[in-house]
Amino acid sequence: MYSIVNDPPADLVRDTDIESTIRELSGSLGETVSHLVNVANASGGKDNISVVLVRTLKPFSDGRGLFQKIINWFE
Repeated sequence: MYSIVNDPPADLVRDTDIESTIRELSGSLGETVSHLVNVANASGGKDNISVVLVRTLKPFSDGRGLFQKIINWFE
C-alpha cells in the first residue's frame, strides 16, 4: 500500500502513527483515510487535509522500474 498525504497530516501526525494506522486498518481504505483525516483534525488541522491511499492488486512482475515503464508509454 502506498500513501500520499499533504502538509497538514504530515505535520500534525507522526509518521509512526500514520504507519500503525495503515497497518491496523488496512482492510478498509476508506476507514483508514477517514481515521487519518480525523486524527489530523484533532491535532489542530484547519483546512485542506487530504489523504490518498493506493493498494496494488498484484505485484509488479516486470524487472524494469516504474519510471522506465512510464517512459516506454511515450515511445
